[in-house]
Amino acid sequence: MNDAVDVCQIHIQADVETVWKTLTKRGEVLPFFFGNVMHTTELKEGAPMHMRSPNGKYTGVVGKILE
Repeated sequence: MNDAVDVCQIHIQADVETVWKTLTKRGEVLPFFFGNVMHTTELKEGAPMHMRSPNGKYTGVVGKILE
């Protein structure tokens, strides 16, 4: 049995609001989400959310916003 543990940390030098705005951009390519584009009607609990390729041909994530 392998007892090795990987621990990764990312430190972002920005305020929470800036990070949130960047992570939740809609309608533009998000390189940190493998170059996908977030599609949602609104950022609200229960709203559908999809992560699609820029041309819309492939969908990598299908879900809904939980909170």
